[in-house]
Amino acid sequence: MVAACLGLALGPSMAATKGETAALIAALKAIPAANGGSVYARLSACGIRLETETSYAELAHFDMPEFDAIKGDLIVDILMDFPPLPGDEADARRGKYHDIHALWIVRDGVPRPQSGWAGSLQNKPSPLGSPSWLDC
Repeated sequence: MVAACLGLALGPSMAATKGETAALIAALKAIPAANGGSVYARLSACGIRLETETSYAELAHFDMPEFDAIKGDLIVDILMDFPPLPGDEADARRGKYHDIHALWIVRDGVPRPQSGWAGSLQNKPSPLGSPSWLDC
């Protein structure tokens, strides 16, 4: 159960503490991915960098209908940097896959992707991208 992996409520911060980062990683490890591992393992296998300083896992303190979240749901909100596309290796930030957003709402231990990339990370079989890029 994803919510059970958190010992405290977290919030977005420009300077995540070690505890906040650990809880975020634990939440991502609890979200299953279509490739048989977790979302966190898939990020690592794909070479996707998790921006821990701007990503967070937080328990909703009130209903948030704009996200279909109710009080007590776990919100997992991440930003990621993808590896460069083939041919763009010299400048990883030049590619269009920087600061990519993914959002999940976890209710009763069931993660529900709320963005396209969250859905792809969780539900798309390998390869995530193509055989030459994000073959994970």
